[in-house]
Amino acid sequence: MQMDNFVVCSKALLKLLGQCLAKGTVCTLSGVIILSAAFPGLAQDVRPGGEDPQGVEAPLGAEEPEEELPTDEIEDDELDPRTILREERERRERIENLSRAQPNIPQEGAVLAGPNVPPGLLPTGGLRYGRLVFSPRATVGAVLTDNANGDDDNREDEVILGLNTSVRADTLLPRHALGAQVNVTAGSTLEDTEDDFLNWEAGVDGRFDLTRQSSLNAAVNGSLFREADTSAEAEDDDDAEVSNIAASTGYVFDGRVWDFSLAGITDFEEFSGDDTDERDNVSYTLISRLAYRLGDRTSIFVSPQYTLNEFDGIGDEGQDRDSTELTGVVGMDVQLRPRLTLGGSVGYSQAFFEDPDLEENGAVVGALDARYAYDARTTFQLSANREIDVTTVDEAATETSTVVNTRATRLLTPKHAVSAQAIYANNDFDDGDRVDHDITGALAYFFRFDQNLIFNLGYQYFTRFSDEDNEEFDENQVFIGLTVAY
Repeated sequence: MQMDNFVVCSKALLKLLGQCLAKGTVCTLSGVIILSAAFPGLAQDVRPGGEDPQGVEAPLGAEEPEEELPTDEIEDDELDPRTILREERERRERIENLSRAQPNIPQEGAVLAGPNVPPGLLPTGGLRYGRLVFSPRATVGAVLTDNANGDDDNREDEVILGLNTSVRADTLLPRHALGAQVNVTAGSTLEDTEDDFLNWEAGVDGRFDLTRQSSLNAAVNGSLFREADTSAEAEDDDDAEVSNIAASTGYVFDGRVWDFSLAGITDFEEFSGDDTDERDNVSYTLISRLAYRLGDRTSIFVSPQYTLNEFDGIGDEGQDRDSTELTGVVGMDVQLRPRLTLGGSVGYSQAFFEDPDLEENGAVVGALDARYAYDARTTFQLSANREIDVTTVDEAATETSTVVNTRATRLLTPKHAVSAQAIYANNDFDDGDRVDHDITGALAYFFRFDQNLIFNLGYQYFTRFSDEDNEEFDENQVFIGLTVAY
C-alpha cells in the first residue's frame, strides 16, 4: 500500500513539473509594482485578508543575519547588495500607504506558497552576478483539504501537490534601479485532474533618479490565475480564470521635511467563465500623497484619490456599472518606542454611478497598523483596514470591507520558529442584502536545515457566515513542504 501511494504521488509530481516546463514557466521573468497604488505585490492575497507570502519584514530592533558576500571583493565604486536591497525595500514600504487600483482577488492554490516564513530564517543577500543580484525562492509541498469545492453541500477531501516559485532580480547601481520578478504556482490534484491549475504573475519595474531626493517610477505587471472558491464573486459551478494587466507611472519626492508622491495607474481585468462578462472592467486611477515630518519619529500625511471604473457588460438587471470613486484620507505614522511603531489613517470614500437605478454609496474608510517587537525573537503585528469598492456580487453596487489581521511570530532557536495568525473580514454588499463574515486561523512550524533550506508545517481553518445560506462553508487545510531561498 505504501509503495502504491508513493508511485501515485511520484506520477503526480512528474506531471506537474511537465506542465510547468510545457508552459514555459521556467524561462519567465517578471517584476513587482513599486508604487503600491499599482503594485500591491506580485504574490497578492494568498488567503482571505490579503497578506503577501513574500512580504516578510525584519522584527523591530532585530539585527539582520550576516550573509557571506561572493569571494570577489567589492570595489570602491560598487555597493553592498544587502544595503541596496534593504534601501529598496524601505523605499517601497514608505509609499505602500497609497491605495491599490483594484481589490485583490483570492487565487486558487495560494496556500501552496506555504506559511509566511518568519524573519531571521530567510537569507537576505541573494545571488550576486556583477551588477545584478537574484533572489530566488521555491516551495514544493502538499496540501490536504476537507472541502476542495468550498461547498458544505458538496464536500470532498483532496490532496493537492504543488510548486510555488519566485525570482526577483535587481540592479546594483549607485543611482537608478531596474527590477523584475516572476511568481508561478502550479497545483495537481490526485483525484480529479480537471482541478489542476497554473497561476503566474510577471512584470518589470524601474526608477530613474532625477536628484538625490526625487525620482520617476514606472512598472508593468501581468497575471493569469484561477479564482479561489473563497472569493465572494466566484460562481458555485464555475472556476473563473482572471487575466490582469496593470501599468503605472509616478513621481516621488523624499525630502527632509516634506514627502510627495503622485501616481497614475491603469488596471485591466478580464474574466473567463460562465456569466462573467459583466465583471470585465478597466480602471484609471490618479492618486497622490503629501507627508510632513513633525520630528524624527512622527509624520502626518494626506492622500486624495480619483478612480474611474468602466465595465464592459451590463448586469442581470440591465444596470450599467460604470462609476467614479472619490477618496480622501489623512493619517499619521509614529514610532512610540524603539520597538513599537504605529500608523493610521481615516477618511471618506464615495462612489457615483452613471446608472440612476444604482444608489450612490459612501463610507468612512481608514487603516491601522501596529508593530511591536517584544525582543529580537518575538514580534506582534495588528492591522485593520476599511474600504469601499464597486462590486457585482448579487447585483450589489458597492462592497464595504472591514478586515482585522493579527499575527505573532517566535524564533525558538536559530533553527526553530513558530507563528500564529487570526483574521476577521466583514464584507457588506450594500444593495444586495447580503453580509459575509469570514474568519481565518492559522498555525505554523518552521525548521531550518541550513542557511537556504526550510521545512514548513502549517494548519489553516477558514469559515464563512453569511446572510445567504448557500454561501456558508468551512474548510480545514494542512500544508507540509520544503522552501529553498537565497
